[in-house]
Amino acid sequence: MIKPLDSERTLASVSRDIFELVQHFSDQPEVTSIYSYQLCVRVLKEQCTIKENSDGKPREVSVKSPQEIPSNSLQNPSDPDAGYDGYKGQGYQVQVIVTKRERKSNPKHSISSPI
Repeated sequence: MIKPLDSERTLASVSRDIFELVQHFSDQPEVTSIYSYQLCVRVLKEQCTIKENSDGKPREVSVKSPQEIPSNSLQNPSDPDAGYDGYKGQGYQVQVIVTKRERKSNPKHSISSPI
């Protein structure tokens, strides 16, 4: 139950941290080949706007508005399969059907009371 203002600050802070990590290791193939690094790059591309210097190098990151982020974007790098639904939010969706049928009572398990 995070207040909207706190969540905006947290998202901005986390996006800056991811941006700095991605930039710091961008020239190290042994790091850029790691799956978790690639997921961080994907989060930045899908959920952030990156401004560049005049020389084309990334310099600043900001979080996109929720309307700009597609529902099939990466929601959580630690759980790449989690999706997003505009109505229900982040997570998984499942439909469960329960069927009930009557069972014949088993006399061994019936409860009786003395008269």
